[in-house]
Amino acid sequence: MIQMNVTTNGINHRQCPWALTIENCNGVQMFRTFLIIGAILYLMLTLILLTYYIYNSIKQNEKFYKIISWTSLNYMKFWSIIYFSMRCFHCITIIFNLFGDNIIFRDTFFLISWIPGHLLVYIHIVSIFRILPSLLFNQFTETTSRMKTIWIPKGEKQITIMFWAFCIITVLSLTTTSFIAAFIRRSEGFTKKWFFAFSTHVFFQWLYCLINGFLFLYYGRILVKQTKKSIKLTDINNDKGRENFRVFIRKMKMYNFVCSAICFFTAIIVLPSTTLLMYLGLDNLIDIMFCIAVNIIFPILFGMLSYSIITSETQKNNTDEPSFTHQYSTYMQTNSFSNV
Repeated sequence: MIQMNVTTNGINHRQCPWALTIENCNGVQMFRTFLIIGAILYLMLTLILLTYYIYNSIKQNEKFYKIISWTSLNYMKFWSIIYFSMRCFHCITIIFNLFGDNIIFRDTFFLISWIPGHLLVYIHIVSIFRILPSLLFNQFTETTSRMKTIWIPKGEKQITIMFWAFCIITVLSLTTTSFIAAFIRRSEGFTKKWFFAFSTHVFFQWLYCLINGFLFLYYGRILVKQTKKSIKLTDINNDKGRENFRVFIRKMKMYNFVCSAICFFTAIIVLPSTTLLMYLGLDNLIDIMFCIAVNIIFPILFGMLSYSIITSETQKNNTDEPSFTHQYSTYMQTNSFSNV
């Protein structure tokens, strides 16, 4: 029978729960180095996106403090900034062992710091739901059109209900399970009861990452496919316009690919392997891999996403002709999100 290497007295000396603490860990300096790199990368992403957001708002004479008038793109930038700043703060907390006496705060903060990432996905999917009908309308009305059935919510009411349902369920489930796991660790340490509570939280994270991955894969591919078909309905009639359109399509593909890759990489590789090997009580290898993935690989991928968000907005300002690329890129800036 396999025995979990987590005891009532504490975690096995070969394991390092770096996400919660690196005190008394083997290879503490190595984990501290990874965390420092992660803090720097997340801080850079936070400052770059925040600076661009403020600069662009001032340039376009927008009052960014009026949340009621925010567009989908503004919300995506906002939650990206929140996510990056929370991940940066977590790294700093572990590096300097801040709030050492407040285990519940430290543990809960790490586990819920991923929530803004899920909310960012939901906002993007809602934007796709709103874009698709305008892309599909002309194609459905064509007599020669052979469109497969595409499931999308019917109207703003269904979109609003689904959006808030996903948001509330995600926030409540992840926050509750993270608090329970943190409370057990403060009371009993790294026991089997803590492992069960922690695994429950990981299960919800796994479920949401898997769902988000399939949403990106399904609706992202549909969006790219229908966008390519819509070139026939636009006024792109020169080589420069066609090349801009092809570049725009490649950016869309990159955005969807990176988002899907992050979700599936987390759901299929990171979360299951981390939980399983923690149960088996193996050495620091899995901790090292997990630390590198979260603090180095993820920031790089998120940097690519931030680049896509920024370039999608600058596309409007740099386009001289009212092509489809111009119209599409302005949608995310002009579509108000206040009704959701």
